[in-house]
Amino acid sequence: RVVLYLILAEYNNEQSDMLARVKADSNLAKLPYYQNVLLCFDTAELLNWDILKKVYSQHLTSTAGEPSSPLDQEDNWEVLQMRVVEHNIRVLAKYYTRITMPHFANL
Repeated sequence: RVVLYLILAEYNNEQSDMLARVKADSNLAKLPYYQNVLLCFDTAELLNWDILKKVYSQHLTSTAGEPSSPLDQEDNWEVLQMRVVEHNIRVLAKYYTRITMPHFANL
């Protein structure tokens, strides 16, 4: 579940460094959904919130008999959505030096 807490954390140098360390951990391969969601935030590609939530929601929340997940709380889904928006802004800032708001909104 460290992947979820890492993604929910505010972006800074420490979070970025920890993301790289967790990504390099060989044990992550045993958890494909967590590995894939981590890779989504590690690549410089735009994320679609609706698709991300649809694909991963049932796998990232806890079921009976499992320890609780941070995404069991509705507030944390809002935080995750905000982290997706922040990620997309960082990706756009990386590729564009001048962009108009209508073009930004279309992306």
